[in-house]
Amino acid sequence: MKLHAFLTWVLLFSFLLYAQDAKKEEKVLAGGSVYDERFEVNNLFYRKKYAPSGRGEVLELSFDIENKVEYSIPLKLFIVGFYEKDLVDPQYRQRVEYPKWRERDFEKEKFEIVQFDSLPRLNQEEVSKWAAKNRGEELTETKSESDKKKRKYSYQKFLDYISYIEAHPEMGIDVPLQGWENSTTISKKEANYNIVSSALKTSVWAQLYARYRHDRKFFNHLGIILYDNEDKKIAYRQFLKFNRPFRIR
Repeated sequence: MKLHAFLTWVLLFSFLLYAQDAKKEEKVLAGGSVYDERFEVNNLFYRKKYAPSGRGEVLELSFDIENKVEYSIPLKLFIVGFYEKDLVDPQYRQRVEYPKWRERDFEKEKFEIVQFDSLPRLNQEEVSKWAAKNRGEELTETKSESDKKKRKYSYQKFLDYISYIEAHPEMGIDVPLQGWENSTTISKKEANYNIVSSALKTSVWAQLYARYRHDRKFFNHLGIILYDNEDKKIAYRQFLKFNRPFRIR
């Protein structure tokens, strides 16, 4: 009996450690989350791999969309991944300590995106123009090649991308979520995603690309957005923040 109790305690303790470790891996960002009682997104899996080109890394992910009603729901899919950091310069802070008398550290309160990819791919210049127009700003034209290169790798704010997506839902990837009657197997495969739909269930496999940077930043945020093409509204939206760097698997 003592041995049995000891083994039970060891197994329980191991399970608790595993659960705590898994919980540290990701954090659901509650702000802006949208759910729909007609379907559920589950079985989310992701991993980091080297890109075949050798010029970056990819975030592989997969998930299922399970239909809880008997009729079909036509959806549009957007997936976004990005690395967001504050404006603190770690090297400078090592040399010059931040004044302790200041109550607020404004550089820690401002954020910028330094890595971004999405499905479908978003045109950075179009997003910049759209965001500037919405704010009533003038967007200066870039003329030199160096300016164009800098603009290519300069990213908008996170909310600009989300607002742009919600203003252009027609750009999303068609995702059929079938009901029970007259259902069949529907497959759609492209270079960076694969969608398979059957009765009451649709499975999605996708890849997001992160080019190599000097600081080796990957993704620390992942978002999934589903737009109801019939009701003309966002039906599902959730973002995860990864608390720890990915390991190559």
